[in-house]
Amino acid sequence: MGLPVKSKYPPGLIVSNGKKYAIGGQQWIEVPMNTTLETVSQYLVYERPVRTVEIFSVKGSRGNIYEVRHNLENDAWFCTCPGARFHGKHCKHIKGTISAKPI
Repeated sequence: MGLPVKSKYPPGLIVSNGKKYAIGGQQWIEVPMNTTLETVSQYLVYERPVRTVEIFSVKGSRGNIYEVRHNLENDAWFCTCPGARFHGKHCKHIKGTISAKPI
């Protein structure tokens, strides 16, 4: 195993049965007893996830606020307005958000 190990979760330290471990989610890596949170990055590195969803607040024609989401991984759009749920297509809030986004 190559060090440092990458983790989707911020690292923590725990002592169990006389051994110290750096933990990040389900990953447990035995580390020297003198390891601190300042030095744990030698063994376990937190890689902040890349944002894959954009979220926009859009004001409807009657003043209601709807949430428009854009999934960047598959270019899917979703809106919380009743029209989007009823028609299952791009509503005017999604279309407006798409046209307002910079290219």
